[in-house]
Amino acid sequence: MNVTSISGKASKVLGMIRRNLWNCPIDVKVDAYTTIVRPKMEYACATWDPHFKKDVASLEMAQRKAARFCANNYHPTASVTEMLYDLDGLA
Repeated sequence: MNVTSISGKASKVLGMIRRNLWNCPIDVKVDAYTTIVRPKMEYACATWDPHFKKDVASLEMAQRKAARFCANNYHPTASVTEMLYDLDGLA
Protein backbone atom coordinates (compact mmCIF):
# COMPACT_ATOMS: atom_id res chain seq x y z
CA MET A 1 0.00 0.00 0.00
CA ASN A 2 2.80 2.42 0.86
CA VAL A 3 4.59 2.00 -2.48
CA THR A 4 1.30 2.53 -4.31
CA SER A 5 0.70 5.86 -2.58
CA ILE A 6 4.32 6.96 -3.11
CA SER A 7 4.26 6.16 -6.82
CA GLY A 8 0.88 7.87 -7.11
CA LYS A 9 2.19 11.04 -5.47
CA ALA A 10 5.27 11.00 -7.69
CA SER A 11 3.08 10.55 -10.76
CA LYS A 12 0.85 13.48 -9.77
CA VAL A 13 3.81 15.76 -9.20
CA LEU A 14 5.33 14.66 -12.50
CA GLY A 15 2.04 15.53 -14.20
CA MET A 16 2.16 19.00 -12.67
CA ILE A 17 5.73 19.46 -13.89
CA ARG A 18 4.77 18.24 -17.37
CA ARG A 19 1.92 20.73 -17.58
CA ASN A 20 4.04 23.67 -16.45
CA LEU A 21 7.47 22.97 -17.90
CA TRP A 22 6.61 21.39 -21.25
CA ASN A 23 8.40 24.12 -23.20
CA CYS A 24 11.56 24.33 -21.05
CA PRO A 25 15.04 23.09 -21.97
CA ILE A 26 16.08 19.56 -21.03
CA ASP A 27 18.34 20.63 -18.17
CA VAL A 28 15.47 22.51 -16.48
CA LYS A 29 13.23 19.45 -16.78
CA VAL A 30 15.93 17.20 -15.33
CA ASP A 31 16.52 19.60 -12.44
CA ALA A 32 12.80 19.75 -11.69
CA TYR A 33 12.54 15.96 -11.74
CA THR A 34 15.58 15.39 -9.53
CA THR A 35 14.57 18.02 -6.97
CA ILE A 36 10.82 17.48 -6.77
CA VAL A 37 9.78 14.02 -8.00
CA ARG A 38 12.75 11.78 -7.26
CA PRO A 39 12.96 12.57 -3.53
CA LYS A 40 9.33 11.49 -3.16
CA MET A 41 10.24 8.06 -4.54
CA GLU A 42 13.52 7.75 -2.63
CA TYR A 43 12.42 8.94 0.81
CA ALA A 44 12.98 6.13 3.34
CA CYS A 45 13.46 3.59 0.54
CA ALA A 46 15.80 1.57 2.76
CA THR A 47 12.98 0.97 5.23
CA TRP A 48 10.17 0.03 2.87
CA ASP A 49 12.30 -1.80 0.25
CA PRO A 50 9.79 -2.84 -2.43
CA HIS A 51 10.12 -6.59 -2.81
CA PHE A 52 6.95 -7.26 -4.78
CA LYS A 53 7.32 -7.14 -8.57
CA LYS A 54 4.26 -4.92 -8.94
CA ASP A 55 5.73 -2.34 -6.55
CA VAL A 56 9.07 -2.27 -8.35
CA ALA A 57 7.25 -1.99 -11.69
CA SER A 58 5.14 0.90 -10.38
CA LEU A 59 8.19 2.90 -9.32
CA GLU A 60 10.03 2.03 -12.52
CA MET A 61 7.07 3.17 -14.62
CA ALA A 62 7.09 6.60 -12.94
CA GLN A 63 10.81 6.91 -13.59
CA ARG A 64 10.42 5.92 -17.24
CA LYS A 65 7.63 8.48 -17.74
CA ALA A 66 9.93 11.12 -16.32
CA ALA A 67 12.77 10.04 -18.64
CA ARG A 68 10.53 10.35 -21.70
CA PHE A 69 9.37 13.79 -20.55
CA CYS A 70 12.86 15.08 -19.79
CA ALA A 71 14.27 13.80 -23.08
CA ASN A 72 11.15 14.99 -24.91
CA ASN A 73 11.07 11.71 -26.83
CA TYR A 74 7.72 9.93 -26.90
CA HIS A 75 8.41 7.77 -29.94
CA PRO A 76 7.20 4.19 -29.26
CA THR A 77 10.41 2.57 -30.52
CA ALA A 78 12.76 4.88 -28.60
CA SER A 79 14.83 3.16 -25.91
CA VAL A 80 13.92 4.48 -22.49
CA THR A 81 16.98 2.75 -21.02
CA GLU A 82 19.25 4.85 -23.23
CA MET A 83 17.32 7.97 -22.23
CA LEU A 84 17.89 7.13 -18.56
CA TYR A 85 21.64 6.72 -19.15
CA ASP A 86 21.84 9.96 -21.11
CA LEU A 87 19.86 11.91 -18.53
CA ASP A 88 21.83 10.42 -15.65
CA GLY A 89 24.87 12.26 -16.94
CA LEU A 90 22.93 15.55 -16.76
CA ALA A 91 21.76 15.06 -13.17
